Amino acid sequence: MSRQWRPSRRTVLRGLGAGLASAAGRAAADPVSDAVESAPSVFGEVGRRIETVRYPLVGVPAVVEPGETLRVELDADDPGDVSATLTPSAGTATPATEPTLEEVTTESSRVWDGETYAVARFEVPGTDRRFTEGLYDLRVSVDGTVDGQPRAVDVRDPFPDRPQVAVVGDPHVGDPRPLQDGGREAVERRDPEPFLFRTRETVGTGTDRWGAFRRAVAELNAQDPDLVFVIGDLAFGSADYYQEYEDAYRVLNGLNAPTFLTLGNHDGYVTPGAGIDGKELYRRYFAPWHYSVDIRPDLHFVSVDSYDWPALDRTAPSAIPSTWGGQVRDPQLAWLEADLRSWRESNPDGTVVTLSHHNPSWRQTEGNAATRTTDGVPGAEQAARGVTRSGGGWVGDNRVAVRNLLAEVGVTLHLSGHAHRDRVARYHGDDTVVATTGTGLEHVDPDGELLGTPAARKREILAEGDGPLFLEATTAASGTTQYWGWRTVEVGRDGEPLDPRTFGYPATDDFLADRPLEPGRWSAENADLGLYSTPSYRLDAETVTATDRCRRVRIDNGLARDFAGAVTLPLAACPGVRVDGGEVVWRRVDGDRQDVRVAYEVPAGESLVVTARCVSDPAADRG
Repeated sequence: MSRQWRPSRRTVLRGLGAGLASAAGRAAADPVSDAVESAPSVFGEVGRRIETVRYPLVGVPAVVEPGETLRVELDADDPGDVSATLTPSAGTATPATEPTLEEVTTESSRVWDGETYAVARFEVPGTDRRFTEGLYDLRVSVDGTVDGQPRAVDVRDPFPDRPQVAVVGDPHVGDPRPLQDGGREAVERRDPEPFLFRTRETVGTGTDRWGAFRRAVAELNAQDPDLVFVIGDLAFGSADYYQEYEDAYRVLNGLNAPTFLTLGNHDGYVTPGAGIDGKELYRRYFAPWHYSVDIRPDLHFVSVDSYDWPALDRTAPSAIPSTWGGQVRDPQLAWLEADLRSWRESNPDGTVVTLSHHNPSWRQTEGNAATRTTDGVPGAEQAARGVTRSGGGWVGDNRVAVRNLLAEVGVTLHLSGHAHRDRVARYHGDDTVVATTGTGLEHVDPDGELLGTPAARKREILAEGDGPLFLEATTAASGTTQYWGWRTVEVGRDGEPLDPRTFGYPATDDFLADRPLEPGRWSAENADLGLYSTPSYRLDAETVTATDRCRRVRIDNGLARDFAGAVTLPLAACPGVRVDGGEVVWRRVDGDRQDVRVAYEVPAGESLVVTARCVSDPAADRG
């Protein structure tokens, strides 16, 4: 499964396109089509990243339990012979399983707004030693033509009542600025190679860029979350936009959990020199601009495109557009309202989680008349706006309308990125109570005015209020004043409000002592309100024994909290397996190979050795 970029094609791509069609404000379409359609597909064939299979996707996976129906949407007219295979996305034992086809119909897409596709339904088999829990690549054959998506189907037996959700984002793959990302790692002599935990296809080498993002992916794999939400800005938006998407695609596919995406402003720029529209690349590589999906019948997820601007507003020479702030225009708002109200009417007690790159609970960023929609305005007038007056917050329309809608339909959690900082906010009446690293605690009315509410009352609202909780995480791999990291949240499926005191990283003295990336901004205040993300580069794992009959892994937990996770250990297909230092989750056997999934927990500041070894007595198998 090769995902290597061909340098010769990169050279050609730089010269493609004549720039913007200034009168229409649209990027030239041919360069995007030519480049994406000639790129190696996920399974080695030539084709678009998203082609015949339109759902499930790498950025919009399906989560199913054994015995349920897997819905597959296909962009195919009158498909005849249809079949599918599911192959484990990671590990050394990767047997292919063919689910049984139930029926093929033609229906409106549940993911691509306004599209109609062929829908093939397959019965998911029961689990055994060949078909286990885990993440699977999906291949579909339609009349002999094969297409598919990696990491598109997650099998859980059963899906937990309170899934652990990981939040990561803002890696800015392609960021060329000094002291960013891989460049800063090199200066600080930090090894970017993501230690032990990776997929069967190693992503790059220790000299590749984007080591911090790859490190975050590896650490999330070590934690083994149930879901991963990516809060945008996978790419940067430079002249190498295609390379950025290729790199981001490769790194993201190192995650071993179902991953849902939202589009960030850096993902959607228009580069006039090459005529590339990042939003077109995004929908060819990852997902629709906005979509909703039922992760489970009682857990609804909605990704909102908060960079909802016409092409001229997104024009970005050297990744500096006239606006990089948030906006949701009226057509998308109408879609969002219809989706949320319809789902809530049918599911009065379920949980809704929403995601957008820009946060509708922010104060409105002041701009001017020139920062509003100007579709069709010549490029010269567009450039005359000036970057200093556009702002990067929520500049455009419908901030309050989106925020109020989320409250009215009872959204439990809204996740955002963009600011590269930790932030927790609670909707309260028409107001918002906010905890941040910079300002402490604020109570803000709809007009952005601060209210003189006592601190104890503000803390009570944040912890025990019943409005939506708005949550931001630090950056995974970019920025000059923030530490790098990710965060996890446990979300119920019963629609109950989320208490931020149940998550967050403790701001201990030893951790405060070495926060050189955010001088003067780190404080223990509000840490108990779930404010802080988990910092990267505090976990390490090393294989200390590696034979066909024995694997030992040492996990060093340098975090200021206990760390629970899982590791997959490869062995020969022996009759029995004995595990020390953890509990067997499953064993998967394929011919003469097997993978043993082991869950473990390491106390704060301690190390643990996890061992799996072959034994001749099958009774010793604890899986």
